[in-house]
Amino acid sequence: MADYSVDYRILCGGVETDTATVSGPITPIADAVDDNAGTLTSGTATAYDVSGNDVPCNFGATTTYALVAGSETNCTVTGTGPNFDITPTAPGAFSFDYNILCDGNVADTATVTGTGAPATADAVNDLPGAKQSGTQFTYDTTVNDTACSVGTTTYEIVPGSESNCTATIDPNTGVITIDVA
Repeated sequence: MADYSVDYRILCGGVETDTATVSGPITPIADAVDDNAGTLTSGTATAYDVSGNDVPCNFGATTTYALVAGSETNCTVTGTGPNFDITPTAPGAFSFDYNILCDGNVADTATVTGTGAPATADAVNDLPGAKQSGTQFTYDTTVNDTACSVGTTTYEIVPGSESNCTATIDPNTGVITIDVA
């Protein structure tokens, strides 16, 4: 840490009679600038570096970052600043605060905001092969699908989608039973 100092003197009738110094430590400053992390997938951790738009501590002070405890809204935040992993907990706006510390002392605070995108899943078309009329078979639809990135994955038949068959699906396992007409 640096110090400031200036000398002054006392003159009596134009003659220097004494000198002294005014001095003290310079408290380092930094500038934490608010961030927008953009749109992140709910339930998925995304690495984010908050330091890109911040001004680090001056006067040779050590710059560190810390999450403001309890500041997370609609997200969880892990990692050691300036690199945090942000996990939106649900679709919608999220935010958290972080501090810049100069030599361990809080110098400034900023807020990271963003939007949690809805959970994602991927249902891939299935081709279990030719079946004879009047037969019944079961098929596990999950073999090539991707489950929900957030929350519980369940399955259902799309109403009105059955053509030349009747079908039921186990909502928990995704196993479908088809009666071919």
